[in-house]
Amino acid sequence: MRRGCPNDCSNRGVCDGGVCDCVNGFKGPDCSIAELPKVCSGHGDYASGACRCYPEWKGQECQTLWSECEDPTCSGNGRCVVGECQCYEGYAGNLCQTRTCISFNCSGHGVCMNGNCRCFNGWSGIGCELPVPNHLINSELIHPSNRASTSGNTGNGNNNNNNNNNNNNNKLSNRLMMKSMSPPSSSSVRAMGLSSAPVRLLLDAASEQECTLDCSSHGVCEYMDGYDQPVCRCFSGWTGSDCNTKRCDTRCFINGHCTNGTCICKVGWNGKYCTLDGCPDHCNGHGQCIMNTLTNFYYCQCSPGWSGSACQRQIETICDDGIDNDHGKFSLLNSL
Repeated sequence: MRRGCPNDCSNRGVCDGGVCDCVNGFKGPDCSIAELPKVCSGHGDYASGACRCYPEWKGQECQTLWSECEDPTCSGNGRCVVGECQCYEGYAGNLCQTRTCISFNCSGHGVCMNGNCRCFNGWSGIGCELPVPNHLINSELIHPSNRASTSGNTGNGNNNNNNNNNNNNNKLSNRLMMKSMSPPSSSSVRAMGLSSAPVRLLLDAASEQECTLDCSSHGVCEYMDGYDQPVCRCFSGWTGSDCNTKRCDTRCFINGHCTNGTCICKVGWNGKYCTLDGCPDHCNGHGQCIMNTLTNFYYCQCSPGWSGSACQRQIETICDDGIDNDHGKFSLLNSL
């Protein structure tokens, strides 16, 4: 006589010797009770809107041992040493998630944003330590290979273009970008070029460009070195050209991928960060890894003759063959 399980385990588990072995997310004699997520991961008490972790546990949900880091990779910007992230140069934060400026207060002449100093008008340099001469804004250095040439605005509205060499085939040109609030009083400054011939810096007044990109309130619009157009520089936790896409925890990418801040797990993996093995040992080759459509969790659906959460136990199907496959249990047959 076949020994069955109550309610056929509600199709949420495997009947093993008259006892239901429930899939992840369900419990009870017939696997009919949906398990609620453990408050504070079962390692703390919930009070006043926050978890109070038991000794040896930490994290917002008490999910991490004190000897481990909440993000083992330290955001890719450091290394975990006895439960603490030691950040590489240029990064800070408990998970090394924040870029820092070389000069902490930008020399008092700017503000630090996303690891770079944004200098106040009149200052420049990586740490805003260099004063900018007020008369220099945009300059173009023209240096012919044979003889010097001058061109540009004389400061009184007239253009001046002179070239003492009719052959311009070998002319070389470079740009020097300088910012200032006030226009220059003269368009040329005498300088020495790459040869003994004098060259001129051609100055042209420029106004501050307005940054008009919509960065979705999750970043700032900036003109950056090497870019002709403005770009969005996103705050921590956000990404995308308009900073409107949430980042995922780095653990997500080991067994899943990120979709706007949510980890989508590969087949066989469960949990917020796809770190829970839903089909351990690939069901030991005795079953299929199936998603439960009610919980979106994966579980092993065992082949006939096998049971267990990983299909690791062979079911006793022939009781008189002299072979004990399940250590004395009656799984499918039971004598009267």
